[in-house]
Amino acid sequence: KCIRRGVKDVAKAIRKGEKGFVVIAGDISPIDVISHLPVLCEEHKIPYCYVPARLDLGQAIGSNTPCSTILITKNDEYKEKYKQWYQRRVRGVSALLKIILRGDLKHIPGFGWSMQFGSFFFLSRKWANDEKYMTEKISFLANSDDNYKLLVFPEGTDFEPKTKAKSDKYAEKEGWPYLEYLLHPRSTGFMHCVKEYRKGKLDSIYDITMAYPKTLPHRGEMDLISGRFPEEIHTNIKRYDAADVPRDNDIALEGWLRDRWYEKEKLLKTFYEKGEFPVSDSQKRPYFSDSANSFRWPIFLIWNAALFLILYLLIISPATRSYFLFANVTLFLLSSTGLLEDLDRRCEK
Repeated sequence: KCIRRGVKDVAKAIRKGEKGFVVIAGDISPIDVISHLPVLCEEHKIPYCYVPARLDLGQAIGSNTPCSTILITKNDEYKEKYKQWYQRRVRGVSALLKIILRGDLKHIPGFGWSMQFGSFFFLSRKWANDEKYMTEKISFLANSDDNYKLLVFPEGTDFEPKTKAKSDKYAEKEGWPYLEYLLHPRSTGFMHCVKEYRKGKLDSIYDITMAYPKTLPHRGEMDLISGRFPEEIHTNIKRYDAADVPRDNDIALEGWLRDRWYEKEKLLKTFYEKGEFPVSDSQKRPYFSDSANSFRWPIFLIWNAALFLILYLLIISPATRSYFLFANVTLFLLSSTGLLEDLDRRCEK
């Protein structure tokens, strides 16, 4: 009752004054079939968006038949359900994502303290210390009612000339193939994450390969300070079901990880030779360069306006200076004593 499908029915409903949200498939050919819909939506002040394929849109409304466009009208029955979904899935995404990072990053004023509030992992890179630390934290994530995600960088460090030379030297010693675009992965931490997560719940592993066709970030935190950001970031994402990942065999699991790295090397080689990842048309997703660039200046202006406002208040307001000093000293002491980490885990206990 709340969905109109097909170009004719959607256009007819809009002209009759029905309100809602229009979704248009991006693989319509010829494009003239739907070219009037965005104009019609804007004339009637109806929001609209695009999805990659007609088949995806058809399946989304419970049909095996491809669908070119739909109009979703208001339905009060689903209002509360949507609100619950939004709070659980959209607002909670950042809170449910945990990242494994270098231990020294957690003491950076502001950023490091925020990451501690987020219960990120901070490793000392000494396995004797990190093993117990990781086991406790992963046990909490894997057995929690929430669907936590763990972002792991098996390379363990940034890709730069110095680290690349060390990786190549170690690979030569071990007899591993040469990698041009990657550092060889460190398997110990990754294997421990997989084995510990399996004690709770491990549904799948996503392999994300990123490519930078223009500016390559390779100086770590210095790129952030200098404002040297990549103009484009391309990603290739592949999902592996947990049942397909070796278990109870460390050698097989390590081999599985290295095989993924050799596949990533081939993907990146193809990308830098041809300008795109080797995927079928059905796997491609649209790239909205203009939309991405349109956010650059507003964000720049808002960020700098907020920065100048804070500096202005610090200069003219003794109360602001006192609060700033108290907050930073308190957070520094909590960070130094380890009380700032794992607040969510402590609260749940």
